[in-house]
Amino acid sequence: MRRALRLRGQLSSPAAARPWPQAAAATAFTGSRAGMQRPHHRQQQQRMLCAREIQPTTLADAHEEGVNRMAHNAALLLAQKSFKNRSAEVSDDITVAEGMRLLGEKGQGSLVLYNEEKAVVGIITSRDVLRSLVMGSDVGDPQEPAALAQEMPERLARPLLELVTPVETMVFAKASDSLARCQIIMSERRIRNLPVVDDGAIVGLVTAKDLMDYTFEPEELGGKASFIKNIATRSGLPAGVRVKLDEQESSSKIAEDARRGDHFFFSMFRNRVAGAKSARATEPITPGISVRVAAKMLPHPFKLADGYCANSLREYGPGEFASDPRLSDDAYFVIDQLACPHQHGDAVTVVGVADGVGEWRLKGYNSGAFSHNLMQAAKESVENFASSVQASVKRGTALSEQHPIRPLDVLKAAWKETLEHRIPGSATALVATLDTELNQLSFSNVGDAGIVVLRHIDSTVAGYMRERTTPRHLRQSDLRVAFQSQQQLKAFNLPYQLGYFPGEEEGKTRFETPRHADTTSFPVLPGDTIIIATDGLFDNVELDELCAATLAWEKKHFGGEKKRDLAKSGATLNEVPEQVMQELAKDFCSLARKHAVDDQRDGPFAMLAKENDIMWSGGMPDDITVVVMRVLKGPGFSSMDAP
Repeated sequence: MRRALRLRGQLSSPAAARPWPQAAAATAFTGSRAGMQRPHHRQQQQRMLCAREIQPTTLADAHEEGVNRMAHNAALLLAQKSFKNRSAEVSDDITVAEGMRLLGEKGQGSLVLYNEEKAVVGIITSRDVLRSLVMGSDVGDPQEPAALAQEMPERLARPLLELVTPVETMVFAKASDSLARCQIIMSERRIRNLPVVDDGAIVGLVTAKDLMDYTFEPEELGGKASFIKNIATRSGLPAGVRVKLDEQESSSKIAEDARRGDHFFFSMFRNRVAGAKSARATEPITPGISVRVAAKMLPHPFKLADGYCANSLREYGPGEFASDPRLSDDAYFVIDQLACPHQHGDAVTVVGVADGVGEWRLKGYNSGAFSHNLMQAAKESVENFASSVQASVKRGTALSEQHPIRPLDVLKAAWKETLEHRIPGSATALVATLDTELNQLSFSNVGDAGIVVLRHIDSTVAGYMRERTTPRHLRQSDLRVAFQSQQQLKAFNLPYQLGYFPGEEEGKTRFETPRHADTTSFPVLPGDTIIIATDGLFDNVELDELCAATLAWEKKHFGGEKKRDLAKSGATLNEVPEQVMQELAKDFCSLARKHAVDDQRDGPFAMLAKENDIMWSGGMPDDITVVVMRVLKGPGFSSMDAP
């Protein structure tokens, strides 16, 4: 990627980044806000307990969604809580009044108390304090108000340690215990606060509210959408509501709809907390589609073996153009049909591409290091997630409605992992997944890499997607662009980037974050060709040329002129060997390379540059990475799935 590197909002080089030439086309999807404020990173990475028996099994255990949350161990929940706010050092002569002040200052309903030697004294709760203030010597014997007011100063002056639950009778959990076991302990002992012990020390306190909050996905709690959906219609009692004290009256007159209950929320809670099994969770799912995947990468044509990149063909000299993919600043990964049971299937297909910013080379850094590490971390994140799900299935703790892996989660995990290694550099990045039951392509994209979906569309039924510029009798094909992802730019030659600048403070960045990603889903059909590529392809090849190259590939291997002709041949569309897919990826890279070094033909980048008053002629030499996917009929495909 030979583009400008953004530092403090300035361009370090006039050699600009290339946006997609089709950015202004009507087919491009829009929605990013170039001027939006970049949020700060979280102020601190989640702290994790270091004892080996309480470490999460995999990186995927830290995902916000995924495996059964109640199967997580207590350590994972405590990593999100500050034990400092749930504990306090006390002296032997501390009074009840001072204990109430401690609870109020820390905003907690319970505290673990310890002395100056850090030895545990016991646990105190607000219920213990309240009971000591209003009850008599016998449990359940409330004092008269007058007598209570008279005795209140004396009760507030009592030693607090008389009220605490002493160490000898405290109930606890181990940090390696599952949250489900913690919940059982609390329910059986009728307590709301459970200390967690590891390696001879209390390392945290789990509360009933913690467990309840943890059973829901983060996006289901808080926020405007959650308020409107769950709370707005439940705020404020209707006029005339009364209390039913008679048990027989109450039970006999409950409305039938209330008797049935809110099945949606009940089933959601039951499935997540109890890990309830369903036929869908235990029976294999027959996918509606399948996919063939291939990838090809070419380095910058003027890249030398030592990593130096010549600025022109004259400087590069005679000889063959660079072809070793190890010289490329681009990076990619392909995971095809990895076993990972979820509510929509039994396997996942995930691909990713990243384009390293070449300007870092001018500053003395490896311009491909960030992109390569980012894609490696993304690949490991997917594999770890799949491993954790498989393990939960073997343990019998898998969710009945396990979410499939989501591209934004993969991008976030990879970004965090790469930042932890403080690798100088930046890159654009795109991660995509394919749901073979919902027939849906999902992706998260930061920058100017892109996705194009090509589809045979019958003009007689295509609606607004029909070809409008060429008369029907002159059309060579009904293959056209069904979907084109948007690019994300700060300016003409400045795409969004994930990156790390040396010396950056933790929690601050000069680049974008995964929160800026364009995250979209699009339905796909058998016969679709999906092209996922870095800008090295789209800067040099027009979309019409991609359609023509794909059509030529189809004619060569399948025969026929159009999809409806190919369909008559039966199963031939599904017979796509790996080498045939590899040929298509190679064709795209070769076409882009040919145009990139042609100084007599203005490519998409050159034409867009001139529109922005930048004099540029010919192609745009760059690293090129292409991943192609061919969508095929799966065992569960029905003709009703097709439009």
